Amino acid sequence: MIEKLRKLRENMREKTGFAAMVEVYGKEELILTGCLALLDFSDSIVYCRTVSGDVKVLGSSLCVQAYRQDLLLVSGNITGITFGEEEECL
Repeated sequence: MIEKLRKLRENMREKTGFAAMVEVYGKEELILTGCLALLDFSDSIVYCRTVSGDVKVLGSSLCVQAYRQDLLLVSGNITGITFGEEEECL
């Protein structure tokens, strides 16, 4: 899994530079690149600072599967994502 994440991070960096990028796979998995800090997390929210601003992942049974360097992998029942100060979920 670590090798998969490393290759994914390298591919994303080639395509997007150093901007934050979110990939969502259904409602169960999210990969976020460009992370600077993991600010808070629980089973209902994962809050982090990225190079493009703050990101909140909302849901239930959330679990931080991986957090290394600039990559964050979250699994669980993802119900929303907010960016910056916005309260509207996507």
